[in-house]
Amino acid sequence: RDLHSFPTRRSSDLRLQDGVVYDFSIDKEIPQAIHASEEAMAFCEKNRVPENTVNAVGVAVEELCHNIAVYSSSGSSNAVDICIRVFPDQVNVRLRDDGVAFNPTDYIDNSGKRITGIQLVRMLSSSVDYNRVLGFNVTNVAISY
Repeated sequence: RDLHSFPTRRSSDLRLQDGVVYDFSIDKEIPQAIHASEEAMAFCEKNRVPENTVNAVGVAVEELCHNIAVYSSSGSSNAVDICIRVFPDQVNVRLRDDGVAFNPTDYIDNSGKRITGIQLVRMLSSSVDYNRVLGFNVTNVAISY
């Protein structure tokens, strides 16, 4: 099956005063992580985000969605909600799922012996933060350019 044929659950492309927003959902499946990355990168390219930032957004979305697909075994929904916000000097990525509580900022290996996907996201971003809100994992990543 062609990766581009995976449907998103819903999507919107809104213009806000301070930037542009793209909101979509995917299923908690590993191939969907790749699809989410491609969607996020295409949206950034459409909005003239610099290429190195587009690539960083793609890596962040894919790595975090992959982790959700692999480690999030509970929850009433099989969805990951993704929101991409493009501002004049940065891109914000928000991922939300209702799986088991998982704070990706607690699992960063700072030993220097290996680079995990989460560590790579940290290296490519300006900030990564996590909140557990009303039973949802909410991870926010800011990537400046």
